[in-house]
Amino acid sequence: MRKDAPALKVFQRIKNQAKTNLNELCDFWNIYEKQLFFVSAIAIYDRYFIEQLSQNSKKSFYDRIVEYSYPVFIRQFYDTDFCKLPGIVHKPLKREQIERYAKLIYSCGIIGWMQSLIDNSAAGFYSCRTFLNYISVSFTERFHWNELIEDEYCDWYASMVAQFQADEYQKLDELLPGILEKLKTGIFVWNEHFLGYSNDLETEMFFNKHALLDAQQSVAWDMFPPDCKFGLNHYGDIVQSVVDFAGYAIKHVYCAHLLMQENAGLVIEDLLNVFFLKQDLTRLIGKNCNISDEAALSILQMASLRPDTIEYYANGNARSAPFVQISEHQYLRTIKGLLDEPFDFVLYNLRKSFPEAWDKNANQREATFRVQLYALFDDPRFDCVQHPVIIKEKNRTLTDIDAVVIDKATGEIALFQLKWQDPADYSPFALKSKRSNYNLATEKWLQTIEKWLRDSTNEEIASRLGIKVKYFNKEKVSIFVLGRRRGNYSGNKPYPYGCAWSQWYQIIHAASYLSQKDMLTISNLYELIVKTNPFNVKVVETPVTFCYGKYRIKFGGRTFYR
Repeated sequence: MRKDAPALKVFQRIKNQAKTNLNELCDFWNIYEKQLFFVSAIAIYDRYFIEQLSQNSKKSFYDRIVEYSYPVFIRQFYDTDFCKLPGIVHKPLKREQIERYAKLIYSCGIIGWMQSLIDNSAAGFYSCRTFLNYISVSFTERFHWNELIEDEYCDWYASMVAQFQADEYQKLDELLPGILEKLKTGIFVWNEHFLGYSNDLETEMFFNKHALLDAQQSVAWDMFPPDCKFGLNHYGDIVQSVVDFAGYAIKHVYCAHLLMQENAGLVIEDLLNVFFLKQDLTRLIGKNCNISDEAALSILQMASLRPDTIEYYANGNARSAPFVQISEHQYLRTIKGLLDEPFDFVLYNLRKSFPEAWDKNANQREATFRVQLYALFDDPRFDCVQHPVIIKEKNRTLTDIDAVVIDKATGEIALFQLKWQDPADYSPFALKSKRSNYNLATEKWLQTIEKWLRDSTNEEIASRLGIKVKYFNKEKVSIFVLGRRRGNYSGNKPYPYGCAWSQWYQIIHAASYLSQKDMLTISNLYELIVKTNPFNVKVVETPVTFCYGKYRIKFGGRTFYR
Protein backbone atom coordinates (compact mmCIF):
# COMPACT_ATOMS: atom_id res chain seq x y z
CA MET A 1 0.00 0.00 0.00
CA ARG A 2 2.92 2.33 0.74
CA LYS A 3 4.24 1.92 -2.81
CA ASP A 4 0.78 2.81 -4.11
CA ALA A 5 0.67 6.07 -2.15
CA PRO A 6 1.96 8.44 -4.89
CA ALA A 7 -0.51 7.07 -7.44
CA LEU A 8 -3.37 7.20 -4.94
CA LYS A 9 -2.56 10.85 -4.27
CA VAL A 10 -2.90 11.54 -7.99
CA PHE A 11 -6.25 9.73 -8.09
CA GLN A 12 -7.45 11.73 -5.10
CA ARG A 13 -6.26 14.96 -6.75
CA ILE A 14 -8.20 14.17 -9.94
CA LYS A 15 -11.24 13.24 -7.86
CA ASN A 16 -11.08 16.49 -5.90
CA GLN A 17 -10.80 18.53 -9.11
CA ALA A 18 -13.88 16.80 -10.53
CA LYS A 19 -15.76 17.55 -7.32
CA THR A 20 -14.73 21.19 -7.61
CA ASN A 21 -16.10 21.24 -11.16
CA LEU A 22 -19.42 19.89 -9.88
CA ASN A 23 -19.65 22.43 -7.11
CA GLU A 24 -18.86 25.35 -9.42
CA LEU A 25 -21.72 24.34 -11.72
CA CYS A 26 -24.44 23.50 -9.25
CA ASP A 27 -23.66 24.71 -5.72
CA PHE A 28 -26.00 27.67 -6.16
CA TRP A 29 -29.03 25.52 -7.11
CA ASN A 30 -32.10 25.59 -4.91
CA ILE A 31 -34.08 22.41 -4.18
CA TYR A 32 -36.32 22.83 -7.25
CA GLU A 33 -33.40 23.37 -9.63
CA LYS A 34 -31.73 20.32 -8.14
CA GLN A 35 -34.90 18.28 -8.64
CA LEU A 36 -35.15 19.45 -12.25
CA PHE A 37 -31.58 18.38 -12.93
CA PHE A 38 -32.11 15.02 -11.23
CA VAL A 39 -35.21 14.20 -13.28
CA SER A 40 -33.51 15.35 -16.49
CA ALA A 41 -30.34 13.36 -15.73
CA ILE A 42 -32.38 10.18 -15.23
CA ALA A 43 -33.74 10.69 -18.75
CA ILE A 44 -30.18 11.17 -20.04
CA TYR A 45 -29.10 7.92 -18.36
CA ASP A 46 -32.08 6.17 -19.92
CA ARG A 47 -31.08 7.52 -23.34
CA TYR A 48 -27.49 6.32 -22.85
CA PHE A 49 -28.79 2.87 -21.94
CA ILE A 50 -31.11 2.66 -24.96
CA GLU A 51 -28.25 3.66 -27.26
CA GLN A 52 -26.00 0.97 -25.79
CA LEU A 53 -28.60 -1.71 -26.54
CA SER A 54 -28.04 -1.16 -30.26
CA GLN A 55 -24.24 -1.23 -30.00
CA ASN A 56 -22.59 -4.52 -30.90
CA SER A 57 -19.06 -3.36 -30.14
CA LYS A 58 -17.38 -3.33 -26.75
CA LYS A 59 -18.12 -0.47 -24.40
CA SER A 60 -16.19 2.71 -25.05
CA PHE A 61 -14.26 4.68 -22.46
CA TYR A 62 -17.19 7.11 -22.24
CA ASP A 63 -19.64 4.24 -21.68
CA ARG A 64 -17.55 3.05 -18.75
CA ILE A 65 -17.34 6.55 -17.30
CA VAL A 66 -21.14 6.75 -17.43
CA GLU A 67 -21.35 3.47 -15.49
CA TYR A 68 -18.96 4.78 -12.84
CA SER A 69 -20.97 7.98 -12.61
CA TYR A 70 -24.34 6.62 -11.51
CA PRO A 71 -23.66 5.89 -7.79
CA VAL A 72 -21.81 9.22 -7.49
CA PHE A 73 -24.67 11.03 -9.23
CA ILE A 74 -27.17 9.55 -6.76
CA ARG A 75 -25.05 10.39 -3.71
CA GLN A 76 -24.37 13.91 -4.95
CA PHE A 77 -27.77 14.93 -6.28
CA TYR A 78 -30.53 12.84 -4.72
CA ASP A 79 -31.77 15.15 -1.99
CA THR A 80 -33.94 13.44 0.61
CA ASP A 81 -35.88 16.70 0.84
CA PHE A 82 -37.31 15.87 -2.60
CA CYS A 83 -39.76 13.68 -0.69
CA LYS A 84 -41.12 16.75 1.10
CA LEU A 85 -41.90 18.67 -2.08
CA PRO A 86 -45.56 18.89 -3.15
CA GLY A 87 -44.81 18.20 -6.82
CA ILE A 88 -42.30 18.00 -9.65
CA VAL A 89 -40.48 20.62 -11.68
CA HIS A 90 -40.63 19.17 -15.19
CA LYS A 91 -39.62 21.35 -18.13
CA PRO A 92 -38.63 20.56 -21.71
CA LEU A 93 -34.88 20.34 -22.20
CA LYS A 94 -32.82 22.48 -24.53
CA ARG A 95 -29.74 21.15 -26.30
CA GLU A 96 -27.33 23.39 -24.41
CA GLN A 97 -28.96 22.30 -21.17
CA ILE A 98 -28.48 18.62 -22.05
CA GLU A 99 -24.83 19.29 -22.85
CA ARG A 100 -24.33 21.02 -19.51
CA TYR A 101 -26.03 18.17 -17.65
CA ALA A 102 -23.94 15.63 -19.59
CA LYS A 103 -20.79 17.39 -18.35
CA LEU A 104 -22.03 17.01 -14.79
CA ILE A 105 -22.60 13.30 -15.37
CA TYR A 106 -19.10 13.04 -16.85
CA SER A 107 -17.62 14.70 -13.76
CA CYS A 108 -19.52 12.19 -11.60
CA GLY A 109 -17.99 9.44 -13.75
CA ILE A 110 -14.45 10.70 -13.19
CA ILE A 111 -15.09 10.77 -9.45
CA GLY A 112 -16.49 7.23 -9.58
CA TRP A 113 -13.59 5.97 -11.70
CA MET A 114 -10.96 7.41 -9.36
CA GLN A 115 -12.81 6.06 -6.32
CA SER A 116 -12.92 2.62 -7.95
CA LEU A 117 -9.14 2.68 -8.40
CA ILE A 118 -8.67 3.79 -4.79
CA ASP A 119 -11.09 1.18 -3.41
CA ASN A 120 -9.64 -1.71 -5.43
CA SER A 121 -6.17 -0.73 -4.27
CA ALA A 122 -7.37 -0.58 -0.65
CA ALA A 123 -9.03 -4.00 -1.05
CA GLY A 124 -5.75 -5.41 -2.36
CA PHE A 125 -6.92 -6.14 -5.91
CA TYR A 126 -4.90 -3.42 -7.69
CA SER A 127 -1.29 -2.31 -7.53
CA CYS A 128 -0.62 1.27 -8.68
CA ARG A 129 2.74 2.76 -9.62
CA THR A 130 3.54 6.26 -10.84
CA PHE A 131 6.39 7.93 -12.71
CA LEU A 132 5.93 11.64 -13.44
CA ASN A 133 2.51 11.83 -15.16
CA TYR A 134 2.42 8.14 -16.10
CA ILE A 135 0.50 5.73 -13.84
CA SER A 136 0.47 1.95 -14.19
CA VAL A 137 -2.43 0.00 -12.67
CA SER A 138 -2.10 -3.79 -12.53
CA PHE A 139 -3.88 -6.65 -10.81
CA THR A 140 -2.11 -7.95 -7.72
CA GLU A 141 -3.34 -11.52 -8.14
CA ARG A 142 -2.04 -13.82 -10.85
CA PHE A 143 -5.45 -15.36 -11.62
CA HIS A 144 -7.60 -12.25 -11.43
CA TRP A 145 -10.04 -13.08 -14.22
CA ASN A 146 -11.96 -15.98 -12.61
CA GLU A 147 -15.15 -14.01 -11.97
CA LEU A 148 -15.22 -12.80 -15.59
CA ILE A 149 -14.74 -16.34 -16.91
CA GLU A 150 -17.53 -17.65 -14.71
CA ASP A 151 -19.76 -14.82 -15.94
CA GLU A 152 -19.28 -16.26 -19.43
CA TYR A 153 -21.10 -19.40 -18.25
CA CYS A 154 -23.97 -17.17 -17.13
CA ASP A 155 -23.99 -15.69 -20.65
CA TRP A 156 -23.96 -19.22 -22.12
CA TYR A 157 -26.92 -20.14 -19.93
CA ALA A 158 -28.81 -17.05 -21.12
CA SER A 159 -28.12 -17.97 -24.76
CA MET A 160 -29.24 -21.55 -24.14
CA VAL A 161 -32.51 -20.35 -22.62
CA ALA A 162 -32.94 -18.00 -25.59
CA GLN A 163 -32.60 -20.96 -27.96
CA PHE A 164 -35.42 -22.76 -26.15
CA GLN A 165 -37.47 -19.56 -26.41
CA ALA A 166 -36.83 -19.13 -30.15
CA ASP A 167 -40.36 -20.14 -31.15
CA GLU A 168 -41.87 -17.70 -28.65
CA TYR A 169 -39.67 -14.86 -29.88
CA GLN A 170 -40.57 -15.71 -33.47
CA LYS A 171 -44.26 -15.41 -32.61
CA LEU A 172 -43.59 -11.99 -31.08
CA ASP A 173 -41.59 -10.91 -34.14
CA GLU A 174 -44.51 -11.88 -36.37
CA LEU A 175 -46.90 -9.85 -34.23
CA LEU A 176 -44.61 -6.82 -33.87
CA PRO A 177 -45.56 -4.96 -37.11
CA GLY A 178 -49.22 -5.04 -36.13
CA ILE A 179 -48.42 -3.94 -32.59
CA LEU A 180 -46.35 -1.00 -33.88
CA GLU A 181 -49.18 0.10 -36.16
CA LYS A 182 -51.50 0.00 -33.20
CA LEU A 183 -49.04 2.05 -31.12
CA LYS A 184 -48.80 4.66 -33.88
CA THR A 185 -52.53 5.29 -33.68
CA GLY A 186 -52.37 5.77 -29.91
CA ILE A 187 -49.31 7.99 -29.44
CA PHE A 188 -49.41 11.76 -29.44
CA VAL A 189 -47.38 14.83 -28.50
CA TRP A 190 -48.53 16.05 -25.13
CA ASN A 191 -48.04 19.66 -24.07
CA GLU A 192 -45.87 20.33 -27.18
CA HIS A 193 -42.80 18.45 -25.89
CA PHE A 194 -43.74 15.23 -24.14
CA LEU A 195 -45.07 11.77 -24.96
CA GLY A 196 -48.60 10.61 -24.45
CA TYR A 197 -50.24 7.35 -25.47
CA SER A 198 -53.31 5.27 -24.87
CA ASN A 199 -53.23 1.79 -23.35
CA ASP A 200 -54.89 -1.38 -24.54
CA LEU A 201 -54.75 -4.96 -23.32
CA GLU A 202 -53.24 -6.45 -26.49
CA THR A 203 -50.13 -4.24 -26.51
CA GLU A 204 -49.70 -4.55 -22.74
CA MET A 205 -49.76 -8.36 -22.96
CA PHE A 206 -47.36 -8.33 -25.94
CA PHE A 207 -44.68 -6.32 -24.15
CA ASN A 208 -45.23 -8.17 -20.88
CA LYS A 209 -44.52 -11.43 -22.72
CA HIS A 210 -41.39 -9.88 -24.18
CA ALA A 211 -40.18 -8.76 -20.74
CA LEU A 212 -40.92 -12.19 -19.25
CA LEU A 213 -38.87 -13.98 -21.91
CA ASP A 214 -36.00 -11.54 -21.37
CA ALA A 215 -36.15 -12.01 -17.59
CA GLN A 216 -36.07 -15.80 -17.89
CA GLN A 217 -32.62 -15.48 -19.47
CA SER A 218 -31.24 -13.53 -16.52
CA VAL A 219 -29.60 -15.22 -13.55
CA ALA A 220 -29.79 -12.15 -11.30
CA TRP A 221 -33.31 -12.85 -9.98
CA ASP A 222 -32.51 -16.53 -9.33
CA MET A 223 -31.93 -16.07 -5.62
CA PHE A 224 -34.93 -17.66 -3.88
CA PRO A 225 -37.80 -20.01 -4.75
CA PRO A 226 -41.00 -18.09 -5.66
CA ASP A 227 -42.88 -19.14 -2.51
CA CYS A 228 -40.34 -17.65 -0.06
CA LYS A 229 -41.89 -14.80 1.93
CA PHE A 230 -40.47 -11.40 2.75
CA GLY A 231 -42.89 -9.58 5.00
CA LEU A 232 -46.27 -9.55 3.26
CA ASN A 233 -44.99 -10.73 -0.11
CA HIS A 234 -43.85 -13.89 -1.80
CA TYR A 235 -40.59 -13.55 -3.70
CA GLY A 236 -42.42 -14.58 -6.88
CA ASP A 237 -44.72 -11.54 -6.62
CA ILE A 238 -41.73 -9.23 -6.19
CA VAL A 239 -40.11 -10.66 -9.32
CA GLN A 240 -43.41 -10.47 -11.23
CA SER A 241 -43.81 -6.78 -10.36
CA VAL A 242 -40.37 -5.93 -11.73
CA VAL A 243 -41.08 -7.93 -14.90
CA ASP A 244 -44.47 -6.24 -15.36
CA PHE A 245 -42.93 -2.78 -15.26
CA ALA A 246 -40.06 -3.90 -17.48
CA GLY A 247 -42.75 -4.66 -20.06
CA TYR A 248 -44.19 -1.17 -19.65
CA ALA A 249 -40.68 0.27 -20.07
CA ILE A 250 -40.07 -1.66 -23.30
CA LYS A 251 -43.37 -0.41 -24.66
CA HIS A 252 -42.47 3.15 -23.70
CA VAL A 253 -39.16 2.96 -25.60
CA TYR A 254 -40.99 1.86 -28.75
CA CYS A 255 -43.56 4.64 -28.35
CA ALA A 256 -40.84 7.27 -27.89
CA HIS A 257 -39.01 6.20 -31.05
CA LEU A 258 -42.22 6.09 -33.09
CA LEU A 259 -43.13 9.60 -31.97
CA MET A 260 -39.62 10.86 -32.79
CA GLN A 261 -39.96 9.46 -36.32
CA GLU A 262 -43.10 11.52 -36.86
CA ASN A 263 -41.85 14.64 -35.04
CA ALA A 264 -38.15 15.21 -35.70
CA GLY A 265 -38.08 18.41 -33.64
CA LEU A 266 -38.73 16.60 -30.37
CA VAL A 267 -35.98 15.88 -27.85
CA ILE A 268 -35.76 12.19 -26.96
CA GLU A 269 -34.95 12.92 -23.29
CA ASP A 270 -38.27 14.77 -22.96
CA LEU A 271 -40.10 11.61 -24.02
CA LEU A 272 -38.58 9.11 -21.59
CA ASN A 273 -39.65 10.14 -18.08
CA VAL A 274 -42.87 8.70 -16.65
CA PHE A 275 -44.27 9.85 -13.30
CA PHE A 276 -46.79 8.02 -11.13
CA LEU A 277 -48.78 9.09 -8.13
CA LYS A 278 -47.86 6.82 -5.25
CA GLN A 279 -51.43 5.58 -4.83
CA ASP A 280 -51.80 4.81 -8.55
CA LEU A 281 -48.52 2.92 -8.64
CA THR A 282 -49.47 0.94 -5.55
CA ARG A 283 -52.85 0.02 -6.99
CA LEU A 284 -51.30 -1.09 -10.29
CA ILE A 285 -48.79 -3.36 -8.52
CA GLY A 286 -51.56 -4.77 -6.35
CA LYS A 287 -53.86 -5.39 -9.31
CA ASN A 288 -51.17 -7.11 -11.37
CA CYS A 289 -50.19 -9.45 -8.52
CA ASN A 290 -53.64 -9.77 -6.95
CA ILE A 291 -52.33 -8.61 -3.58
CA SER A 292 -53.39 -5.97 -1.06
CA ASP A 293 -52.43 -2.32 -1.34
CA GLU A 294 -50.29 -2.74 1.79
CA ALA A 295 -48.35 -5.61 0.21
CA ALA A 296 -48.03 -3.66 -3.04
CA LEU A 297 -46.64 -0.66 -1.17
CA SER A 298 -44.00 -2.91 0.40
CA ILE A 299 -42.89 -4.04 -3.08
CA LEU A 300 -42.74 -0.43 -4.26
CA GLN A 301 -40.58 0.50 -1.27
CA MET A 302 -38.12 -2.33 -2.02
CA ALA A 303 -37.85 -1.28 -5.68
CA SER A 304 -37.56 2.48 -5.12
CA LEU A 305 -34.78 4.92 -4.38
CA ARG A 306 -36.01 6.71 -1.27
CA PRO A 307 -34.35 8.22 1.82
CA ASP A 308 -34.49 4.76 3.43
CA THR A 309 -32.73 2.99 0.53
CA ILE A 310 -30.09 5.51 -0.55
CA GLU A 311 -27.35 3.76 1.47
CA TYR A 312 -27.05 1.19 -1.35
CA TYR A 313 -25.31 3.88 -3.39
CA ALA A 314 -22.38 4.04 -1.01
CA ASN A 315 -21.18 1.10 -3.14
CA GLY A 316 -19.23 1.93 -6.29
CA ASN A 317 -20.82 -0.81 -8.43
CA ALA A 318 -24.41 -0.08 -7.42
CA ARG A 319 -27.03 -0.50 -10.15
CA SER A 320 -29.97 1.70 -11.09
CA ALA A 321 -33.19 1.68 -9.10
CA PRO A 322 -36.41 0.76 -10.95
CA PHE A 323 -38.28 3.66 -9.31
CA VAL A 324 -37.34 6.94 -7.61
CA GLN A 325 -39.44 8.82 -5.09
CA ILE A 326 -39.16 12.32 -6.49
CA SER A 327 -41.75 14.24 -4.42
CA GLU A 328 -44.02 13.61 -1.48
CA HIS A 329 -46.58 11.68 -3.53
CA GLN A 330 -44.86 11.01 -6.87
CA TYR A 331 -42.49 8.37 -8.23
CA LEU A 332 -40.33 8.38 -11.34
CA ARG A 333 -40.11 5.14 -13.33
CA THR A 334 -36.66 4.61 -14.85
CA ILE A 335 -36.06 2.64 -18.04
CA LYS A 336 -32.47 1.77 -17.18
CA GLY A 337 -33.50 0.76 -13.68
CA LEU A 338 -36.09 -1.69 -15.00
CA LEU A 339 -34.13 -3.15 -17.92
CA ASP A 340 -30.52 -3.16 -16.67
CA GLU A 341 -30.24 -5.77 -13.87
CA PRO A 342 -32.98 -4.33 -11.62
CA PHE A 343 -32.82 -7.19 -9.12
CA ASP A 344 -29.47 -6.10 -7.65
CA PHE A 345 -31.12 -3.04 -6.11
CA VAL A 346 -34.22 -4.95 -4.99
CA LEU A 347 -32.27 -7.82 -3.41
CA TYR A 348 -30.04 -5.43 -1.47
CA ASN A 349 -33.10 -3.77 0.05
CA LEU A 350 -34.84 -7.07 0.77
CA ARG A 351 -31.86 -8.22 2.80
CA LYS A 352 -31.66 -4.92 4.64
CA SER A 353 -35.40 -4.71 5.39
CA PHE A 354 -36.07 -8.38 6.17
CA PRO A 355 -32.84 -9.84 7.61
CA GLU A 356 -34.54 -12.66 9.54
CA ALA A 357 -36.68 -13.69 6.56
CA TRP A 358 -33.60 -13.50 4.32
CA ASP A 359 -31.62 -15.86 6.57
CA LYS A 360 -34.56 -18.26 6.91
CA ASN A 361 -35.14 -18.36 3.15
CA ALA A 362 -31.41 -18.71 2.49
CA ASN A 363 -31.35 -21.83 4.67
CA GLN A 364 -34.31 -23.32 2.80
CA ARG A 365 -32.96 -22.79 -0.71
CA GLU A 366 -30.38 -25.58 -0.33
CA ALA A 367 -33.17 -28.09 -0.94
CA THR A 368 -34.06 -26.30 -4.19
CA PHE A 369 -30.42 -26.33 -5.26
CA ARG A 370 -30.23 -30.08 -4.59
CA VAL A 371 -33.34 -30.80 -6.67
CA GLN A 372 -31.97 -28.75 -9.57
CA LEU A 373 -28.59 -30.50 -9.35
CA TYR A 374 -30.19 -33.94 -9.39
CA ALA A 375 -32.12 -33.00 -12.53
CA LEU A 376 -28.76 -33.12 -14.37
CA PHE A 377 -28.54 -36.84 -13.52
CA ASP A 378 -31.94 -37.75 -14.92
CA ASP A 379 -31.12 -41.35 -15.82
CA PRO A 380 -32.11 -44.62 -14.06
CA ARG A 381 -28.42 -45.50 -13.67
CA PHE A 382 -28.00 -42.67 -11.16
CA ASP A 383 -29.26 -42.80 -7.59
CA CYS A 384 -29.55 -39.47 -5.78
CA VAL A 385 -29.76 -39.22 -1.99
CA GLN A 386 -32.74 -36.98 -1.31
CA HIS A 387 -31.46 -35.43 1.91
CA PRO A 388 -28.24 -34.08 3.40
CA VAL A 389 -25.91 -36.74 4.78
CA ILE A 390 -24.87 -35.92 8.34
CA ILE A 391 -21.28 -36.81 9.26
CA LYS A 392 -20.75 -37.60 12.94
CA GLU A 393 -17.94 -38.66 15.21
CA LYS A 394 -18.84 -40.13 18.60
CA ASN A 395 -22.35 -38.68 18.37
CA ARG A 396 -20.91 -35.24 17.58
CA THR A 397 -21.95 -33.67 14.27
CA LEU A 398 -18.89 -32.68 12.24
CA THR A 399 -20.47 -31.48 9.01
CA ASP A 400 -22.88 -32.61 6.33
CA ILE A 401 -22.77 -33.51 2.66
CA ASP A 402 -25.39 -31.49 0.83
CA ALA A 403 -25.89 -33.86 -2.12
CA VAL A 404 -24.79 -37.37 -3.09
CA VAL A 405 -25.03 -38.96 -6.55
CA ILE A 406 -24.29 -42.66 -7.13
CA ASP A 407 -23.62 -44.13 -10.58
CA LYS A 408 -24.81 -47.74 -10.35
CA ALA A 409 -23.24 -48.60 -13.71
CA THR A 410 -19.68 -47.57 -12.80
CA GLY A 411 -19.74 -47.61 -9.00
CA GLU A 412 -18.68 -43.95 -8.93
CA ILE A 413 -19.95 -41.62 -6.21
CA ALA A 414 -20.08 -37.81 -6.18
CA LEU A 415 -20.16 -35.84 -2.94
CA PHE A 416 -21.32 -32.21 -3.24
CA GLN A 417 -20.97 -29.14 -1.08
CA LEU A 418 -23.57 -26.60 -2.28
CA LYS A 419 -22.96 -22.88 -1.75
CA TRP A 420 -25.67 -20.44 -2.84
CA GLN A 421 -23.97 -17.08 -2.36
CA ASP A 422 -25.72 -13.79 -1.73
CA PRO A 423 -24.93 -10.91 -4.14
CA ALA A 424 -21.53 -9.36 -3.47
CA ASP A 425 -20.41 -7.67 -6.69
CA TYR A 426 -21.57 -4.20 -5.69
CA SER A 427 -18.19 -3.28 -4.16
CA PRO A 428 -14.63 -4.72 -4.03
CA PHE A 429 -14.83 -4.90 -0.24
CA ALA A 430 -18.04 -6.96 -0.33
CA LEU A 431 -16.48 -9.25 -2.95
CA LYS A 432 -13.32 -9.70 -0.87
CA SER A 433 -15.35 -10.52 2.24
CA LYS A 434 -17.52 -13.01 0.35
CA ARG A 435 -14.44 -14.67 -1.14
CA SER A 436 -12.78 -14.99 2.25
CA ASN A 437 -15.89 -16.52 3.85
CA TYR A 438 -16.33 -18.92 0.92
CA ASN A 439 -12.71 -20.08 1.02
CA LEU A 440 -12.68 -20.60 4.79
CA ALA A 441 -15.98 -22.51 4.85
CA THR A 442 -15.22 -24.76 1.88
CA GLU A 443 -11.65 -25.54 2.95
CA LYS A 444 -12.85 -26.49 6.44
CA TRP A 445 -15.53 -28.72 4.89
CA LEU A 446 -13.02 -30.39 2.58
CA GLN A 447 -10.60 -31.08 5.42
CA THR A 448 -13.40 -32.70 7.42
CA ILE A 449 -14.67 -34.81 4.49
CA GLU A 450 -11.19 -35.95 3.47
CA LYS A 451 -10.41 -36.98 7.06
CA TRP A 452 -13.73 -38.82 7.32
CA LEU A 453 -13.08 -40.72 4.10
CA ARG A 454 -9.54 -41.52 5.18
CA ASP A 455 -10.34 -42.66 8.72
CA SER A 456 -13.64 -44.49 8.16
CA THR A 457 -14.06 -48.02 6.92
CA ASN A 458 -15.93 -48.85 3.72
CA GLU A 459 -18.74 -50.27 5.83
CA GLU A 460 -19.07 -47.08 7.89
CA ILE A 461 -19.08 -44.80 4.84
CA ALA A 462 -21.51 -46.98 2.88
CA SER A 463 -23.85 -47.10 5.86
CA ARG A 464 -23.77 -43.33 6.25
CA LEU A 465 -24.45 -42.82 2.52
CA GLY A 466 -27.24 -45.39 2.58
CA ILE A 467 -25.77 -47.79 0.00
CA LYS A 468 -24.67 -51.41 0.08
CA VAL A 469 -21.01 -51.84 0.97
CA LYS A 470 -20.37 -54.04 -2.08
CA TYR A 471 -21.12 -51.02 -4.29
CA PHE A 472 -18.73 -48.71 -2.43
CA ASN A 473 -15.10 -48.08 -3.35
CA LYS A 474 -13.13 -45.17 -1.86
CA GLU A 475 -11.11 -44.91 -5.04
CA LYS A 476 -14.25 -44.03 -6.99
CA VAL A 477 -15.34 -41.09 -4.82
CA SER A 478 -15.22 -37.61 -6.38
CA ILE A 479 -15.71 -34.44 -4.37
CA PHE A 480 -17.33 -31.30 -5.81
CA VAL A 481 -17.67 -27.81 -4.35
CA LEU A 482 -20.49 -26.13 -6.25
CA GLY A 483 -21.17 -22.40 -5.91
CA ARG A 484 -24.36 -20.91 -7.30
CA ARG A 485 -22.80 -17.78 -8.83
CA ARG A 486 -19.13 -18.23 -7.93
CA GLY A 487 -17.16 -21.46 -7.81
CA ASN A 488 -13.65 -20.09 -8.22
CA TYR A 489 -12.81 -16.67 -6.89
CA SER A 490 -9.72 -14.94 -8.21
CA GLY A 491 -6.43 -15.60 -6.44
CA ASN A 492 -2.73 -16.28 -6.83
CA LYS A 493 -2.98 -20.06 -7.14
CA PRO A 494 -5.56 -22.85 -7.54
CA TYR A 495 -7.26 -24.24 -4.46
CA PRO A 496 -4.99 -26.83 -2.80
CA TYR A 497 -7.43 -29.74 -2.62
CA GLY A 498 -8.25 -32.76 -4.77
CA CYS A 499 -11.66 -31.48 -5.62
CA ALA A 500 -13.65 -30.10 -8.57
CA TRP A 501 -14.56 -26.47 -7.86
CA SER A 502 -17.41 -25.33 -10.06
CA GLN A 503 -19.98 -22.64 -10.58
CA TRP A 504 -23.58 -23.78 -11.13
CA TYR A 505 -23.82 -22.66 -14.75
CA GLN A 506 -20.45 -24.22 -15.52
CA ILE A 507 -21.61 -27.61 -14.29
CA ILE A 508 -24.83 -27.27 -16.33
CA HIS A 509 -22.64 -26.56 -19.36
CA ALA A 510 -20.36 -29.54 -18.65
CA ALA A 511 -23.21 -31.98 -17.95
CA SER A 512 -25.05 -30.84 -21.08
CA TYR A 513 -21.93 -31.33 -23.20
CA LEU A 514 -21.28 -34.82 -21.83
CA SER A 515 -24.93 -35.86 -22.12
CA GLN A 516 -25.03 -34.89 -25.79
CA LYS A 517 -22.08 -37.23 -26.37
CA ASP A 518 -23.59 -39.96 -24.16
CA MET A 519 -20.54 -39.65 -21.90
CA LEU A 520 -22.07 -38.37 -18.65
CA THR A 521 -20.33 -40.21 -15.84
CA ILE A 522 -19.19 -38.81 -12.53
CA SER A 523 -15.51 -39.26 -13.41
CA ASN A 524 -15.95 -37.58 -16.82
CA LEU A 525 -17.81 -34.69 -15.21
CA TYR A 526 -15.09 -34.31 -12.60
CA GLU A 527 -12.32 -34.33 -15.21
CA LEU A 528 -14.10 -31.81 -17.46
CA ILE A 529 -14.78 -29.42 -14.57
CA VAL A 530 -11.13 -29.56 -13.50
CA LYS A 531 -9.91 -29.13 -17.09
CA THR A 532 -12.09 -26.05 -17.69
CA ASN A 533 -11.43 -24.53 -14.27
CA PRO A 534 -10.71 -20.77 -14.61
CA PHE A 535 -7.29 -21.34 -13.06
CA ASN A 536 -6.45 -23.50 -16.10
CA VAL A 537 -7.55 -20.99 -18.73
CA LYS A 538 -5.02 -19.04 -20.80
CA VAL A 539 -5.70 -15.33 -20.75
CA VAL A 540 -3.91 -12.74 -22.88
CA GLU A 541 -4.47 -9.37 -21.29
CA THR A 542 -4.14 -6.42 -23.63
CA PRO A 543 -3.07 -3.20 -21.90
CA VAL A 544 -5.35 -0.20 -22.20
CA THR A 545 -4.16 3.38 -21.75
CA PHE A 546 -6.54 6.15 -20.72
CA CYS A 547 -5.70 9.83 -20.93
CA TYR A 548 -7.10 12.35 -18.50
CA GLY A 549 -5.65 15.83 -18.63
CA LYS A 550 -1.89 15.54 -18.33
CA TYR A 551 -2.08 12.00 -16.90
CA ARG A 552 -1.73 8.73 -18.79
CA ILE A 553 -3.16 5.75 -16.92
CA LYS A 554 -2.16 2.32 -18.22
CA PHE A 555 -4.41 -0.49 -17.07
CA GLY A 556 -3.42 -4.19 -17.13
CA GLY A 557 -1.17 -5.73 -19.76
CA ARG A 558 0.20 -8.97 -18.33
CA THR A 559 -0.08 -12.35 -20.07
CA PHE A 560 -0.52 -15.61 -18.18
CA TYR A 561 -0.47 -19.21 -19.37
CA ARG A 562 -1.64 -22.49 -17.96
